[in-house]
Parts: sequence; C-alpha cells; structure tokens
Amino acid sequence: MTATTMYDVLPKILQEQREAGEAVFAGASDARLADLAAAAHATFGASLPDDYLDFLREADGLDFNGLVIYDSHSSPEARTGHFWQGFVAANLAWREDAANRRCLVFGDTDTDLLLQDLPSGEFRRVDRVGRDLQEVFPSLRAMFEQVLSERAA
Repeated sequence: MTATTMYDVLPKILQEQREAGEAVFAGASDARLADLAAAAHATFGASLPDDYLDFLREADGLDFNGLVIYDSHSSPEARTGHFWQGFVAANLAWREDAANRRCLVFGDTDTDLLLQDLPSGEFRRVDRVGRDLQEVFPSLRAMFEQVLSERAA
C-alpha cells in the first residue's frame, strides 16, 4: 500500500469544490510567490518552507471542509462571499496573541492551528485556544498531507 501524497488528495478536493460551485483559485505565479517570500522575510524575519510555496503553486489558498490554508496575498474585498486570508495578514492577526509570536501559521482548522515553531523549526498542529500540542510532523508537506487526507475522507 502506497502512502497518499498531497498531490493525490489536492486535485480531488479542488475538483469536488468546482463541482459544488465553490471558489477555487489557480496556483500562484512565481512573481507572487517571490513577493510573499520577501514580505514574510521583511515582516517576520523568516524564510518560508519550500513545501508551502509548492502548495501555493498548485492552489493559491484553500478553504475546504473546515480547513483553511492561507493564500499568498490578502484581497478580501475582491472575494466577497468567501473567507480568504493572506499569509502575512493572517500571521499579523495571530501574533496579536503573544503565544503566537515565535511561529508562522500556515493555516487552521475549526480546532487547530497548523504552524512552524521558529526556534525549534518543528511543524506542529496545536489547539487553537489552549495551544496544546496535538502532533509534530517531520515537514510541512507531511502536515498538509495529514490534514488534507482527514478532510477529504
């Protein structure tokens, strides 16, 4: 039995969303990703993982079945009727809570934050409210694959 990868699950999710008439965004351009990487470095002093940039090349953000993966930019006024939060804006909002100032948050679910702890480099799923550690992953890709598989089931 082979492991399910992000590239197995994501196209199915996007197709399901299209069939349901939901908003699906094409992958981000290299220029948009370069702008995001520069903004993340300037704002947070951190480099974005290649796994996140790879995801955004396939789908520039995702809102599916209680899972939100932040897109490369914020433009809520252009996306009325849907919640879309850009990575930088979302992280600035999460950092209003001091507990989130040493991490990068890549997305959230109805119960968890999907983040990287910057001091340790660990990719973690933590409780949104209590910040209790739920799970540690070897990579952001592994975390995304887990949550995508859970939501697609």
